[in-house]
Amino acid sequence: MSDRRKVLHDLIEEARDEDVPLLGELLARFQRPLDFPLQPVRTGSTQTGPARGRQELILEAHMHARSTHLERQHTANTAKRLGLDPERINAAAGGGSTGADDLVEMTRHWSEASAFCRVNTFHVENQEIITFDKAKISNSGSEAIYRLRVLTAKAESETDLNVPI
Repeated sequence: MSDRRKVLHDLIEEARDEDVPLLGELLARFQRPLDFPLQPVRTGSTQTGPARGRQELILEAHMHARSTHLERQHTANTAKRLGLDPERINAAAGGGSTGADDLVEMTRHWSEASAFCRVNTFHVENQEIITFDKAKISNSGSEAIYRLRVLTAKAESETDLNVPI
């Protein structure tokens, strides 16, 4: 273990239990690449009692912080591709999850003036697909106007559907 990692490891061990989640988030946020100085506690670990519980708490805090960091990064990249403010997506209702290989998927929706907006990101056969749709009622009130954008790594397409009400 390098001297810097040993110092970090020692600081983690000395932290108060109530500070461990914040410490885990800070580690995940500022380390590049997103690695962690402690090994996960394994079922066959010789640690028991409070020491094992502390290691599990630190690992849980790290995993949560790592997932949060990846979701923020994903939201920022998605917003940039869509030409939206990332905070618009962050503040929206919905949710997201981080899966295998750090793939993030999310669904968020919000109202913008009199329109309903929704963004989805998901993977099909390891290819990310982003959809952005916006629905509103026409000025005359006679139809629903539904605009759909679909983005992949290589291309983007957009279409409008006008449906009589």
